[in-house]
Amino acid sequence: MSDHTAKLSSDKLNNQEIDTPKERMTAQDIDNTLFYAYTKGMTVSIQLDEKDINGYYNPDIEGTITGFSDDQLLLYNQSIKISLIRHVDLLSTSKWSKL
Repeated sequence: MSDHTAKLSSDKLNNQEIDTPKERMTAQDIDNTLFYAYTKGMTVSIQLDEKDINGYYNPDIEGTITGFSDDQLLLYNQSIKISLIRHVDLLSTSKWSKL
């Protein structure tokens, strides 16, 4: 039975999306990128500086910034503490007229 449990745990780990660490950005670069994305209505991909229990980074959080509150970033209905952000990428969006 323990072999079966170990196999299931191994399969679960192998099927998880594991993100590799991206370059740590400075606080100023993060602030500038977030502000630019907010003012232009761009979609961002955010990697938090947090790891799961296995030591892997969680999948990036993607969305459009809807606002800021104190030290929090609002992404749709999700609140993210800015100091926990490791890296921000701007995502390109295709214009619907060009699809």
